[in-house]
Amino acid sequence: MSDSDNVKAAGRWVSGQFFAYLLSWAAAAALPLLAQPAGALSVAEAEEKGGHAPSIFSVYEQNEREGVPNYITEDLLLVTYGLIRVHVAKAIERERYLPELQSLVAGLREALDRSAGKDAASRANRDYLAVLDALLAGRSEAGGGGDAKRAQAELDLVLAANEIAPSPLWGYRMDYGQFLPRGHYEGDEALTRYFHATRYAGAALFAVKPSRATGVSRGLARRMAQQAEQLARLIDADAELGAARQTLLANLAWRFGPAEDLTLAAVLAVPPKPARTHAARLFEHAKAEKMLPRILGGVVEKSRLPQDLSPLEALAGWRLLPQRRTVDYAAFQHLVYDGTGAFEGDAEAEETPFGLTLIDGQAVKGFPLIDELMGLWGSADALEALAEDGEVAFAGYQAATERAQQALAEATGLAALHQQLFQTGFAQPASPARRTALRAFWTWQRYAALLYAKQSYTPAGKGLPATRDRGARIEPSLTLYQSLAHVVAGHRRHTPHPSWDAFAEALDKVIEVASRQLLLGQPTAEDEHFLNGLDAELKRAAGGGDGPIVVDMHVNPSSGQVAQAATAFAQVVRIATAHAKTSDPSVARVIHATGARFTQYEFKRPLAERLTDAKWREMVRQAVAAAGTPSGLRGCAWCPELVEIPAGQFRMGDLAGGGDEDERPARLVRVPRFALARYETTVRQFRRFVMATGYRTDAERDGCWTPEMATRDKWEKTPGRSWRSLEYPIEEDQPVVC
Repeated sequence: MSDSDNVKAAGRWVSGQFFAYLLSWAAAAALPLLAQPAGALSVAEAEEKGGHAPSIFSVYEQNEREGVPNYITEDLLLVTYGLIRVHVAKAIERERYLPELQSLVAGLREALDRSAGKDAASRANRDYLAVLDALLAGRSEAGGGGDAKRAQAELDLVLAANEIAPSPLWGYRMDYGQFLPRGHYEGDEALTRYFHATRYAGAALFAVKPSRATGVSRGLARRMAQQAEQLARLIDADAELGAARQTLLANLAWRFGPAEDLTLAAVLAVPPKPARTHAARLFEHAKAEKMLPRILGGVVEKSRLPQDLSPLEALAGWRLLPQRRTVDYAAFQHLVYDGTGAFEGDAEAEETPFGLTLIDGQAVKGFPLIDELMGLWGSADALEALAEDGEVAFAGYQAATERAQQALAEATGLAALHQQLFQTGFAQPASPARRTALRAFWTWQRYAALLYAKQSYTPAGKGLPATRDRGARIEPSLTLYQSLAHVVAGHRRHTPHPSWDAFAEALDKVIEVASRQLLLGQPTAEDEHFLNGLDAELKRAAGGGDGPIVVDMHVNPSSGQVAQAATAFAQVVRIATAHAKTSDPSVARVIHATGARFTQYEFKRPLAERLTDAKWREMVRQAVAAAGTPSGLRGCAWCPELVEIPAGQFRMGDLAGGGDEDERPARLVRVPRFALARYETTVRQFRRFVMATGYRTDAERDGCWTPEMATRDKWEKTPGRSWRSLEYPIEEDQPVVC
């Protein structure tokens, strides 16, 4: 199995072909049937998993069409927050930031032309601005510059957005794959232009430290120091240029974190003469003023570094539009090589850790995982999964986690509010659904910040149908909703927008309804009316519904791969909330409220094959279609063959009389279509399923019921026994038990 085929799902990694199998397996789980007395049922009852849907909002739209009461999950509110962040960003970027960036680049070009400089730094800056101007205009020709061929070669690489290559303009190796438009910039012509130019202005480093590890010679460092000083001086001398740049940088510190690298003022504070030592003096100033990067934002060949130079020091410099240091990516930087050392587990094992890679012939940690953040924020399950999968079996890992924890403690602004939300979510033992929801929430936040956050590297209204059943419920995650409302309040102060106002109003009502449901055991009729219309209200505030998304997590130049995180289809969930009478007085119909939950994945891809939303959504569509094939369902060569069982209904309970109390009254139960394995599931198949999902059986928690050893005439619960550790031998191809 190649590293590029690895996929991480719900805390376990599996082969890429296993993706469709996961869908098939989830569909194969028979729904538990209710056998409870009539009356209102608590929302705390176990959820039943249904099928899959294209998106979270689509589940609630289906509810409206079919008259099914809503089950409002925390996932719906979390995805709404992510959607509003993107919706507001699109409006600001199109209406304010794109015109300001065009003004800044045009003004700098004019000012540079007036200076009539013909030195190497002036020519390189003309090329740089020519590339930016072409990107902003959506042209594939760079036009005039200091060196037309060099500018065109650089523009071609940016537009190709392929992989790591030496830059014709900057001299160092650059990850050109990062310029592939993704997220909400994909498919929107104006925002694609803005994405290209902003990403390039943030990625192009005016490096001031020569090093063989980056490919920056002394001459290049001297030239780039002069370039930085020239542009900084032009911006400082022109109030309009300064205002345009300030507009582009305003609020970014609160939304995405502090800027890294030398500031404009710092560049101007270091005299450019003598030119021979200018770059060295800028580097020393960056060290003295603590303006060195803390996230490795470029390609550094560690084997070529001198002993007295760190990878981060090798990337000291200035950027026209500095990218932002987010605390979670700063934490990631500590957890991968060379923040951690050699792999100390079994490198020859059939299934090696997701993070494992080879650098200079040494097995090391090349990729971080979202669960590492979840563990740092308090998820005991995430820590357990990491240990079980060997993700922590690297030299110095414990010390690295302490440094990562310190990095997270420096969170300010929006990052601090998000961190409080994660910590609230894990303050008490969290369900697997909560952990998946917060992993997906993190993915959405990275998705919203993908243009501004520094990439880490390894060295309309809806009316309620008159026939809709009673029984709407909300997941009673009161403290999480309160924490989310606190985050939204921050947005209303720093990035005011009508969508944030509408969401804040909805959250206030959500908290009120959830509180009342906790107090009374069920919502009032008025509350149910609100819950049944909440999804439409949230969709209006977000400017539309959701869908699968994918975003970069981390780049490993040594393996030529990028780790990506993604959300996929929505998992349909149902809870029984009430009973309704039928034409037969002896039969009650169970009413299910229906909601949706996230699914979330992590995987590695070759840099040249980075996934965009469009490509990822097509992969998800094909996987769902494959899993839904009516017969012979099989996600991979070794997966269990599944057979579709059509939807149907039956009367469940005491039909003949004389049954137990909890069997009455009999009720009509509807079971949606599902798939069932044609043959018994083997130990090997179940083991792969557990690795993919993190599932734990009841026996693993409480022990297994086995025949009493002495007489074998009765059964007893034996702690410590499960399908993993039976008292008798069982082969991998035999049916799994216990």
